[in-house]
Amino acid sequence: MKERSLFNRFITANQEGSFFESKIRKAMVINLFSLVGISSLLYFFIGGIIKHKLSYSVVVGSFMSLTIVNLVVFQIKKNIESASLFVVFLMFLLEIALLVKIGETTTGLFWFYLYPLLVFFTLGNKKGLFFVFALLIVVIVFFNLNITNLTFYPKDLHERFIITYLATSTLAFIFEYVRSSTFNAFIMADKEKTEYLEETLQQKEEIQTQAEILAKTNLELRQLSVAASETDNSIIITDKDTKIEWVNKGFTKMLKYTLEEFQNICPTLLECSVNKDKFIQCIEEKQSVTYQSFFELKDDSKIWVQSTVTPVLDEKKEVLKLVIVETDITPQKIAEQEIREKNEELQQHRDEILAQKDELLVKNEIISEKNEAINQSIEYARTIQRAILPNVNEFSTYFENFILYKPKDIVSGDFYWLVEIDKVYFIAAVDCTGHGVPGAFMSIMGSRILDEIVILENIHSPAKILEHLHTAIFNSLSQENSANADGMDLILCKIDTTQVKKEITFCGAKRPLIYYDSETKKIGHLKGQRKSIGGTPSKHNKITFEDEKITLAKDSIIYLSSDGYIDQHNNDRKRIGSNSLYSILQEITELPLKEQRERLQNYLDKWQQNQMQTDDITIWGIKI
Repeated sequence: MKERSLFNRFITANQEGSFFESKIRKAMVINLFSLVGISSLLYFFIGGIIKHKLSYSVVVGSFMSLTIVNLVVFQIKKNIESASLFVVFLMFLLEIALLVKIGETTTGLFWFYLYPLLVFFTLGNKKGLFFVFALLIVVIVFFNLNITNLTFYPKDLHERFIITYLATSTLAFIFEYVRSSTFNAFIMADKEKTEYLEETLQQKEEIQTQAEILAKTNLELRQLSVAASETDNSIIITDKDTKIEWVNKGFTKMLKYTLEEFQNICPTLLECSVNKDKFIQCIEEKQSVTYQSFFELKDDSKIWVQSTVTPVLDEKKEVLKLVIVETDITPQKIAEQEIREKNEELQQHRDEILAQKDELLVKNEIISEKNEAINQSIEYARTIQRAILPNVNEFSTYFENFILYKPKDIVSGDFYWLVEIDKVYFIAAVDCTGHGVPGAFMSIMGSRILDEIVILENIHSPAKILEHLHTAIFNSLSQENSANADGMDLILCKIDTTQVKKEITFCGAKRPLIYYDSETKKIGHLKGQRKSIGGTPSKHNKITFEDEKITLAKDSIIYLSSDGYIDQHNNDRKRIGSNSLYSILQEITELPLKEQRERLQNYLDKWQQNQMQTDDITIWGIKI
């Protein structure tokens, strides 16, 4: 616990406040990013020394030293604004260094996609936009320089990089906007909770009044006991050692014990109470104390009790007796618990805030305006995300195909991918962890890394492509040392069109390749490996991806899909399932592909009825 406390003090720069407050969140981002940056730069610094790259090591070492200085100064000064600007500006310079010299491979460009996240999370959206676009302008200018020895980036990479950078920046901007808006909504909900609690506090005033009366009338204890015997509250009188001497009728009525029964199980309150420290405090300070406890009754039922312990003093101001007034506050506790559960439900179901739009409009017109702005931003993000998807119309020149692509939310965690190299086609259908904005982040990252592996690193074996993709995702998200379990399941096929009978090389990560053989007139499938791309380390990581080859005759069809279609529920909470999908495909394989898509869509609509879509849906049908 001590080590954890020291770590929390370090990561928050020893600032007081909730982890949800902006200053604490920014402090955590600055410190965590600095630690990760120092570790990475130290690794590259040592690597440069080993490889005798002196200039490289000097540059990396300089950035590492400045990061360490900023981290130390921030711990001392606790100036969040200065530390944020310094980290962002230092990252800005490092990105330029990566672009110009030390990151001359496209791997160096990957760090640009993390820059918008750092900027928006530390500086906020307004200041963050300046640095994000400043870096973009530098990159555009650099790409357009006609310097022979600086043209190590392929020209076809420029447009894709700029689109991906804009998409990442937009999604980071949206995420920060949604986070801040949602946090403000929670604050308003907390205000409503406070107003509700004020009503329950009125009931507690009677308890405080009774405690004050007892404190003022210590010398009249015997007369008070007559009145106390008639109250519904439990009243206990003990000696100075907390041994019970007397209880009223309310004690037996509330706790179900007689005095003798309770004395047998609890000789003194100091021995059996879970709040011993309160009794000690009352005796030492000679002042009333109040506490709450969860008490188990004789009949095994449980109630919440609020107890006020008041010392009775003698002429020498020494404790003579203790008077304990106990009140059943179970109804108030139930009300408080309902409020807490409601708050937790709001935090766990942020997406449901949009569904409650009408009610929120009545309570707060401002929230409605923010919801509308969020929707417009995400709609724009969908346009950017779809810009990275391949043009299936151009693909139709070589293969007749159809796409059934239905995001659960406005943006999707599913994506489909296509690359052609010398009449050899690489196609994939990918299902990223989650959906909506988080899933969209993963889809952009996955599409970008697949491009780099196949086009730039010239790796053409589906199995090797997946191994490289797995390693890239695992390392990029630091999943070896973090709780991040994000990843993706996918189908990847390589189609060689230079042969009469098209040879298909397949490798799958927890997704099967479904195919229709025009010769046998039957639906079949290849299972793939039981291993996802990325995710936390487990026994499944020992499984290696392997290529599987199949040769299909003309007019055969392959189907690449995520698990979204088979996971849709009907009103009875029953899934469509894989077997039903195979049966549907068997029935429609002789139809034109356009009609196949319509039949799949119609079956889905009929199955779902009035149920909401539960996941992103992708089915890609391709005729060989």
